[in-house]
Amino acid sequence: LQILEQIKHLSRDLNAIKKMEVKFLIKVLLLKSIEIAPCYYPLGKSDSDVQFYVRFRELVNKNFHQQYKVQDYAAELGISTKSLNAICRRYTGKNPLEIIHEKLGLELKRSILEDGLLLKELAFKFGFSSQSALNKFIEKEFGCSPQNWKEKLKKGLQGL
Repeated sequence: LQILEQIKHLSRDLNAIKKMEVKFLIKVLLLKSIEIAPCYYPLGKSDSDVQFYVRFRELVNKNFHQQYKVQDYAAELGISTKSLNAICRRYTGKNPLEIIHEKLGLELKRSILEDGLLLKELAFKFGFSSQSALNKFIEKEFGCSPQNWKEKLKKGLQGL
């Protein structure tokens, strides 16, 4: 029910960033639906995998700003990084680090657009060791310089 309220809230004044967040929440909602409806399909190994995946996404949403490594998430879930990688690939086609970076990128975009933070402030807020480390992340994830990225976001260009 909380997820539906989040989707409803985000759907107001929808922009590219909020669309991505709604898409993620719908995935979580579907996975939770599977989790709470075991009577509709035979129990097996995949049930725990769904729970691990949902819990991983919850941890990413909660801790993405602390720059946790995949090993930290796997340890908190009580599974190996190899298992976490296999589970994430099964449900998303992405590895755990890609999922963490996707969430971090989404929140960076949100902070630029909604809070108007400077790059130095973003670096501090999101736990980067320096503005230089944030700059490298932006260049790698978005394929352009941080200043260029900021300008594109503010102009409302989609596809970043």
